[in-house]
Amino acid sequence: MPKTAYDKIALLARVPSIYLDTIRRSTAMQVHAMPRLAPSKVPLASSIARKEYLSFIICSIPSHELSHGASFTYHFPTRHMDVFLHCRNDFRWGQRITSIERNASELKTPFLIPSLLIRHSISFRLMALDSFHERIYQLERKLNIRYDEHSLIDFMSTNFEMMTKDVNKLSTNLGFHVWAVKSTRRELDFLDGVAEKYYDMAVNNGGDHEEAEAVKCQLLENQAYLRSWNKSIEERAEYLSKRAQALVQTVYSGIAQRDAALSQGAAILAARDSSIMRIITAITIIFLPATTTATFFSTTFFDFAAGPDESVYSWWLWLYWVVTIGLTALVLLGAILWWKKKEGEIMALVGTTAVRNESKSG
Repeated sequence: MPKTAYDKIALLARVPSIYLDTIRRSTAMQVHAMPRLAPSKVPLASSIARKEYLSFIICSIPSHELSHGASFTYHFPTRHMDVFLHCRNDFRWGQRITSIERNASELKTPFLIPSLLIRHSISFRLMALDSFHERIYQLERKLNIRYDEHSLIDFMSTNFEMMTKDVNKLSTNLGFHVWAVKSTRRELDFLDGVAEKYYDMAVNNGGDHEEAEAVKCQLLENQAYLRSWNKSIEERAEYLSKRAQALVQTVYSGIAQRDAALSQGAAILAARDSSIMRIITAITIIFLPATTTATFFSTTFFDFAAGPDESVYSWWLWLYWVVTIGLTALVLLGAILWWKKKEGEIMALVGTTAVRNESKSG
């Protein structure tokens, strides 16, 4: 709403000057205030304004569905109440406002209008808790932790990642509703004080004592009913929160069991591969000497077709040993140097990390 339009409406509805500052706090607040009065030729004295006007502001907790702020200003001499309601531009709020306007005309006192707002909020929370209850029930069935569910859970095919998101979302929403019902409890306590203040101010302004007493009793009884309803929703929200927390532990336990099953499968495969490698190693050990001997004697350094007076082995046999021993020594030396280099790099990295940690701690 543009500020110029708000200033005009706020003046007509006698909205207190602190209203905008109150709703900017983005938290639940209930406060008595001085109404904003239209300028006149004869300004109304502050003491008279406090005697004739009962004005208060109620702001809900911030949320996407129920967030609202409201200003109520009652003038005792004319018995007229100005109500300014500020809420989200949402079709559901349009329906609520229509319902409030329809019911407000049937109320015996306009001081029951704040109770209508609370009644709609409690009704919405009840529907939300019904939805959360059903979702928790379905998740418990999937995890097979209900007494009426006897199917076995397949840890390998269960999407625990998506289930974790659902359970965390449930826990967050239930925590919000626990906060909301506690805020409503404080709001009802504040309205009890408004009822007591209404009675005192009505009598001080020359109102009928019995009528003021009847209005106060009606307000207190109505708020007592809402308080009882809100208390039952609070207890249910806390109960569902505990079930959601138990679901979180069950989901994490399922993830651990799935990972253990995967690790066991990997261990079985590794053991199978290890047994195959042992067989290959045993076969290699048996045939390696024969293979080496056959390879060595099949070289041109030996001539088994030589005569009795001819040499069976070549004079160049020494070259074979020189080359073989030299290449073996070269490979071993290269491997040792490479290992030393990598070891030095790792030690340098560890030393650098340790120095950084010491500098941070210092």
